[in-house]
Amino acid sequence: MLNGSLYADDLCHGADDVESAFNLSSDAVSILSDASFNLRKLHTNSKQLHDLWIQNGLCEENSFEKDNKLKVLENTKRSVLSTAAKVFDPVGFLSPFVVRIKRLMQQIWERGLDWDSKLPEDLESKWKKWCAEIEVLGEMKIERCYFSRVVGKMDSVEVHIFSDASIVAYGAVVYFRYVNLRGEVGTSFVMSKSRISPLKKLSLPRLELMGALIAARLWKYLSKVFCGLVDGVFLWTDSEICLCWIKGLENPADKLTRGENSHTLLNDSVWWQGPVWLRGSRNHWPRQKFERVTDEQKLEKLNTSVHAILPQTEMILDENKFSNLRKLLRVTAWVKRFVAKLRKKTCESGTLSAAEIKEAEEYWVRRVQFENYCSDIHLLKKNKPVPPLSKIYSLVPYVDDRGILRVKGRLEQAELFHNEKHPAILPKSKFTDLIIMSEHEKFFHSGVVSTLSRVRNNFWIPRGRRQVVKKVISECLICKKYALKPAKQLTGQLPRDRVVESPPFAVVGIDFTGAITIKAGDQSCKKVYIALFTCAVTRAVHIEVVSDMSVKSFIFALRRFLSRRGGCKVIYSDNAKSFRCSCEIIKGFKAIIVDPSVQEFISSKGVAWKFIPERAPWWGGFWERLMKSIKDPLRKILGKALLTFEELTTIMTELECVLNNRPITYETNELGEPRCLTPSLFLLPGRDNSLSEHFLEIFNKVVDRETLTRRKLYQSRLLKQLWTKWKDQYLLQLRTALNFTNPSSERNLKSGDIVLVEGPKKSKLLLGYGSG
Repeated sequence: MLNGSLYADDLCHGADDVESAFNLSSDAVSILSDASFNLRKLHTNSKQLHDLWIQNGLCEENSFEKDNKLKVLENTKRSVLSTAAKVFDPVGFLSPFVVRIKRLMQQIWERGLDWDSKLPEDLESKWKKWCAEIEVLGEMKIERCYFSRVVGKMDSVEVHIFSDASIVAYGAVVYFRYVNLRGEVGTSFVMSKSRISPLKKLSLPRLELMGALIAARLWKYLSKVFCGLVDGVFLWTDSEICLCWIKGLENPADKLTRGENSHTLLNDSVWWQGPVWLRGSRNHWPRQKFERVTDEQKLEKLNTSVHAILPQTEMILDENKFSNLRKLLRVTAWVKRFVAKLRKKTCESGTLSAAEIKEAEEYWVRRVQFENYCSDIHLLKKNKPVPPLSKIYSLVPYVDDRGILRVKGRLEQAELFHNEKHPAILPKSKFTDLIIMSEHEKFFHSGVVSTLSRVRNNFWIPRGRRQVVKKVISECLICKKYALKPAKQLTGQLPRDRVVESPPFAVVGIDFTGAITIKAGDQSCKKVYIALFTCAVTRAVHIEVVSDMSVKSFIFALRRFLSRRGGCKVIYSDNAKSFRCSCEIIKGFKAIIVDPSVQEFISSKGVAWKFIPERAPWWGGFWERLMKSIKDPLRKILGKALLTFEELTTIMTELECVLNNRPITYETNELGEPRCLTPSLFLLPGRDNSLSEHFLEIFNKVVDRETLTRRKLYQSRLLKQLWTKWKDQYLLQLRTALNFTNPSSERNLKSGDIVLVEGPKKSKLLLGYGSG
């Protein structure tokens, strides 16, 4: 019993009565305990046997009613694998049900899901449906005796094995067919075995053969288990390749290849007892499809015209699957050594030798020559000349003693190697490209002329040889990297916030300069920073000097800006990864922005804060240009001078006034034309900055309500004309931008392009890849 009933570390056996079962179990525990194997967790369907085990201390009292229900965990890849591993069914009673979870595991693996990530909706529905059917398995009852359906002594016992395959799975199922002396027939389930189809797609006939192989292996195993019991064996399959045929709907193995829910499996007589015809007379069994053909039928078939298509010979090695000549030659050499050993020829052992690599190279040369110059080679081997229409007629070719097609040439008397005087002819092929790329890499990625010269030491490429070499070199990744130039992109559309009329500073861009050193009160030095607030529509600026980069200082600067300018609705700022030269400053600025107190202050003012994309500093071009306008005057005015905080604040305020009076449109040469637009015209409409005028002075000039109303309407009309001028002279000038200098040779980047992303590394070989 121990030799035939142990499955890994589990013992499964039975007996005809309780006394025999108790003796077997107690002896097994005793024998295994002598070898220090503790046989425990005994379980039986007999209450009487269970009580005897308890009385003799072989098992615990509460083990008879132990809950063996399958626990379902979460909806993750880890949970599916854990649950599937808990299904213990070595006999294969539940193969149609278990094959579904196996297929689900394969689909999860194909999609590359993480262990703890949630399953997609389609896989989740399959998983939940399978889990919902687990409870039904508790109602399933399986007869322990094979021959319980027929009473009396058996006249004959047969084994019938059915195999089948689908694109999902393949396997086999075994049944007993027994007949008693009175001719009564019965069938019973023995076991089944299923396998999921591999990820590498195989043809259905190939899977059918693998299913038939499982059927044969099952009989090999059962022939030892039921030695002397079986009188006959029948193996059934619905595959014509296996030379047998049955109706597909009556093949029980079809259920374990396609899967079945637990409700149907519970009452499926075909699965548990086999096909209906198996319990009947042999006269009703399915017959083989291939019948014997008479001589008259043979003669009739010979008179029928048949159109046959000869399949192309499939090569073991395909050069199109290799991107490196060295790897191709080494794999070829290993295959040739393996074939030589199979044919029991003398061959070398150990690592590959230079002779084997050379032989592999000659094999590929002969192969590509035969594929392109087959007729020419046959003529030359028969000592016949090549026809004038041949592509290699002008080369005066010949076939050497190793079967390689070579150039005759006129350098027979030269002191050169044989390959140099008579190079092998190579047509345009993948192998030729690998030869060229190999020489190109060996010669330190040289150009077309140098690479072609190296190739001609051993090979000759007829027609378009320079173009062939140039094309191959253009595919070299290293050379392509070094030849790349920065991509030029078509100018994108300006955002709506920049091209729609809005009050000054309604849409603002914020940026910080680097640290500026000033004098402190105790003759020491300290660093301060300049915060720039620029309007995206009118190009007006507001400059604040802050003492440090703390959250508190930034909020105070923002409050001063909102108090003086007001009406701010949208704020744009740079991203921390846009600049590397001032990385610490920008990172500090971003830390200020994400601070909860800043966010609370901004939300209370009804301001929306937006960040520009990472690695796209041109999105903030409308404030970067003004940042340069601040730094250049400071370098020229301050030089190496150290100012106090008040002095720097005064200079920055005056610089703000200068920048707000700069022209944003072109200055004309005509005397009668109006002056150009400046940002100050939008900040103080109708006001001359050189001569201040208080509102009370205007009020004292008017005498009645009508005059004041007319003056107000006049000012509104002037403001409207100002925005009209802004549209005609400023906004429409933004319509044109410098695009490609030569659109025919350069193109816009599109989604899916692979690019090199510039970074701090200087070498192009160290740059990272990017894809849109």
